[in-house]
Amino acid sequence: HWNNIRRNLIRVGQRITVYVPENKKSYYADVNSLSFEEKQRRIGKSVTSKTSSKSSSEKDKVDSNYIYYTVKRGDNLWTIAQKYQGVSHYDLKSLNGISDHKSLSPGQKIKIKKKS
Repeated sequence: HWNNIRRNLIRVGQRITVYVPENKKSYYADVNSLSFEEKQRRIGKSVTSKTSSKSSSEKDKVDSNYIYYTVKRGDNLWTIAQKYQGVSHYDLKSLNGISDHKSLSPGQKIKIKKKS
């Protein structure tokens, strides 16, 4: 029980330990250094970016009264909120009008909080 996992439940963003045989160590070290797109190409899959229903100018509007964060691959509202004291993922959903947490996309700017 390396990872203290109960049942078959793991959470997004959770780090887990995986056993790798000694003779495969360098192979997986190489794989871990690749981007998502590079990994997909390596196995013969193409990566298409999701298109948002909002226009890019609408999505990227900024208000100088707020602090913004640019979403990175693998981010979710909870992990983003953890970077800012006093901010919850519920705050981010409300402030940004997000109803589906899966709607975040890399490069998207989201409001974090009002500037002090």
